[in-house]
Amino acid sequence: MLYGYELPDLARCAVIAGNEREGISREVATIATQAIIIPMISKRLNCINVAAASAVALFYLTYGLRGRMQVRSEPQKKRPEILLVGGTEHAELGSAIRSSAAFGWNRIFIEDQFNVWFGCDRITKSEGRAAARRGRNPIRLIPSKREDKYLLREAVVVTTKSLGTSLPRVDLCRGPQQAIIIADESQIDVEAEDWQRVAAKVTFAQIELPGQTYKYCYRHLASIALAEVSRQVGQKALWKPSRQEPLYESSLQMAAVSGEEVFLEDLDDY
Repeated sequence: MLYGYELPDLARCAVIAGNEREGISREVATIATQAIIIPMISKRLNCINVAAASAVALFYLTYGLRGRMQVRSEPQKKRPEILLVGGTEHAELGSAIRSSAAFGWNRIFIEDQFNVWFGCDRITKSEGRAAARRGRNPIRLIPSKREDKYLLREAVVVTTKSLGTSLPRVDLCRGPQQAIIIADESQIDVEAEDWQRVAAKVTFAQIELPGQTYKYCYRHLASIALAEVSRQVGQKALWKPSRQEPLYESSLQMAAVSGEEVFLEDLDDY
């Protein structure tokens, strides 16, 4: 599992992400020294976009040990609401929606400020739905407007700017009274937005990136944030018997009882 995995000291490695449909080729798999999975919570989506998966893997591997997947009896009670804000490109927003479902959300809120999801033309709509894998994706998408007011206890705004605390150090599993806001920072200034329309208490969580010269796509940042929330929310523990199952004799001897033989011909006479 990716969460909790740490590269050996001074290791030189290559991260190989497989095709979304066919995975990694047998030739490449035979030379791999480790196979690491990103846990998917969804029962219908077994992978996220390959670029998003690469971003998540590199984020955790680059910064070393970030903590293991939490194990809880009722993880759904710890799952916060997700608000995606201002996606400027339909395929990027679609991939973020796909990641939301794969990491276990059955509903999210979308503030579609640039009309790339709800108010778009037929071609844009079709391509966006394809990126979200809507044919297999049961997630409910709730439209949200900038003027809408919410009465949640806390809103955590995910950002790449030097604001607030590092993402893994923020408590992201406070349940449905907490909203995780993931904005498309290519057009949204998270410092200028009035996030108190979502909650009275607003904190910032920074995704620490190795460099700012590379243009990070919305699917990259959204998937990293969703993966970390999913890790903190956790998954149910696998059931294990509390004690060893009872042992039985491997064979039984037939008890001697009196009886009579019945033939099929006799039964036909009845």
